[in-house]
Amino acid sequence: MKQLLFFAALICAAGYFYNKSKSKADTEGAAANRPITNPVFGAHRYTISGDSRSIEMGLFIQHRNREECEKNKELMRAAFAQGWKFKSMACESNLDARYLKLFSNQPGHLTYISFSPVDPREREARGIFWGTTEQESVELCRQFSSRHSQKGTVKCVAPRS
Repeated sequence: MKQLLFFAALICAAGYFYNKSKSKADTEGAAANRPITNPVFGAHRYTISGDSRSIEMGLFIQHRNREECEKNKELMRAAFAQGWKFKSMACESNLDARYLKLFSNQPGHLTYISFSPVDPREREARGIFWGTTEQESVELCRQFSSRHSQKGTVKCVAPRS
């Protein structure tokens, strides 16, 4: 349980840096309120080890364009400096279909976190964990949902039964 709370604290730190990164988004003039029509996705992967196992986190952020995504990469790398090990980061115009489905907020095989913006500076994002039990995934998601710093909605999407 201590390990789970430690993970939750790290997830909250990620939320802080994600929220901080939104200020880097394109917020000038009409562009801020314009729908994102050709998104570029930031695909971030991190791992953390403990209790003889490893947990991986995938964070997928929908950006307005490649430039915005590239600017956000270093901020997101810093978000996981404590305990999490950087695995990979990429800006992708064509996100893998299994991760793209997460953006429809439909149940899948795992619990995942859904970030939906209301502020034009915020971005749609989804977070998913591998290497956790279903109960741990739900608890991590609940912890993060109760401590997010976005103006938008953060919710847990449970797996289909």
